[in-house]
Amino acid sequence: MKQLIKLSPWLKRLYSIQVPFQDDLGAMDLDDLNLGDFKYYKESESLTQYTSLKQPIIFISKLNNPFTNLAIEDYIYNAMPLSHNRLMFYINSPCVVIGKNQNPWQEVNLRVLNDLKIPLLRRFSGGGTVVHDLGNVNYSYMTEKSKFNRFKFNQLIIKNVNSLPNNKFEIQLNERGDIVTTDGFKVSGSAFKLSKGKSYHHGTFLLNSKLNVLRNLLSRDDEMGVVHSKSIDSVKSKVQNMELQTEEFIESVCNGFIDEFETDDDRVRVVEIDNDMILPNEVYTTVEKLKSWDWIFGHTTKFSHTFTKDDLELVFHVDKGLLKQVDVNKTEDDFKYLIEYVNNHDLKYTGSNVAGYVTNDEVSDWIGSCIDGTI
Repeated sequence: MKQLIKLSPWLKRLYSIQVPFQDDLGAMDLDDLNLGDFKYYKESESLTQYTSLKQPIIFISKLNNPFTNLAIEDYIYNAMPLSHNRLMFYINSPCVVIGKNQNPWQEVNLRVLNDLKIPLLRRFSGGGTVVHDLGNVNYSYMTEKSKFNRFKFNQLIIKNVNSLPNNKFEIQLNERGDIVTTDGFKVSGSAFKLSKGKSYHHGTFLLNSKLNVLRNLLSRDDEMGVVHSKSIDSVKSKVQNMELQTEEFIESVCNGFIDEFETDDDRVRVVEIDNDMILPNEVYTTVEKLKSWDWIFGHTTKFSHTFTKDDLELVFHVDKGLLKQVDVNKTEDDFKYLIEYVNNHDLKYTGSNVAGYVTNDEVSDWIGSCIDGTI
């Protein structure tokens, strides 16, 4: 039985700072020579020096930018050698992340999202919509495609979290492969990607998230219209926090990964990704893609969005994030400029864009608010 390594001292050893001249100069010498800043010196590392290594690696991102973290995850996945194992942890500032094949107008309350100025991301894997904040941890387990098992890594998480001495809630797998408490509250959902002979299984784990904000961001009312789409719908579930500290969750899962994959000849390495690490250009290119309208909204399959108010019924037909056709149940001068423009131009489907071509101010504000809260 291998001795499991506590994460914090491990990282401390990995990232201990070697101060230049520390054996030769004391504190007064540093002051006299104006070398005090050398106490904080640390050589910059590059992510590329680790991604191609053939040993098992745990990457722990200290960054909170969701676009950067998703781009780093994608880079690690693409750069890792076949037949090797990777594990990544990251914690994002508040954001909403939809699956690759989902419709944001159907999944997200865009009005609340825009009011709170929370970013929307579309990831590269399938699955449903999730809300990230500083109270949950995102994990990503990567391996070769032939070893892909949608339940295996969640079973590792369950085993190690259930063994924590201060764990309040016993967890288990449900039939969909989600991690739930024994009384059925979901604490972690998963998504998957298989390509290029590799696979990854990633998910969120609710520790101390703001669940009221989560519910508001994903709750749509009838006033926001009815979306008819062939996109993949999220499965609604009741959720609960595990009330664990971030460090103890990460440490427990790391120890499970070590126990599973470390051998005397193949030691697990831990790499911390922080603001000092040099990221390859591929990461920044992916960040720009993740931020682009064409990816977030334009990747959406064709759908219709129906609104009703009093005796008015309005149907917008949208393809690749662009309004293509407007159907209205009665002749209305209010919409003539919108219909004329859409018949001759592409129009990005936002509330403010559409509302700008509706001549009745009251109707204009109502439509903009229903689409995404912008007018």
